[in-house]
Amino acid sequence: MALTSIIGADKKPNLWVGSSLRHFGTNPYDENLWRVVWAPSRVHMIGGKWGDNGQVEYRWVPRYGGKESWILEKWVDAITYAGTPEAWEITNKCPNGSGLLTCGPYPYRGEYEECFTFPAYPSTGAVERVINWIRWGKENLNLADHRYAAEEAEMQRRKAQRQRIHDIWDDKRLAFGGNAYSDGKKRKQSGELAEDIKFRVTADQLEKPVGDNKFFQSGA
Repeated sequence: MALTSIIGADKKPNLWVGSSLRHFGTNPYDENLWRVVWAPSRVHMIGGKWGDNGQVEYRWVPRYGGKESWILEKWVDAITYAGTPEAWEITNKCPNGSGLLTCGPYPYRGEYEECFTFPAYPSTGAVERVINWIRWGKENLNLADHRYAAEEAEMQRRKAQRQRIHDIWDDKRLAFGGNAYSDGKKRKQSGELAEDIKFRVTADQLEKPVGDNKFFQSGA
């Protein structure tokens, strides 16, 4: 994908409008360690010779290409992110002799790195769960493992929620049509099977549909 210049781009990305993430910590510049940004608004500086007009210059370009999603980022210090200024210059120096650096000037204030991509606009709970998984994950887990762990946790939570709803529905259904009926024990002792139990209640009382083509017939 060709790099595209952003004329007059505001370097500040569009931030997620949710609860403050400040309780997860701040960096030395009093900025949140964690933030959620809208991917298309996130830019970074690239240097080199550009194919559209042959100019050798720095430009602000999309950091995440054409991705349109909300992304969780974590701030890291300059040394962790880029190494020393000397190493940064050596590894990013443009080969055309322009003196520009392919990844822009050294990030003395550190940089925010991508940690997780949300499939939709995230809730506060979803953001905090992912942050907690990353913060307290095992030290030997790499970034891909952290992402998998967070996704797995969310999948298990939803599975447990669906199972709970299913169990509640089964309990309600059994209460009216199986051995879980409150009088089931007494009838079982008398030798009467669950399918033999007759309820003295009409379809109208149950507010169920009645008629020739319905599941219930009217009458006692």
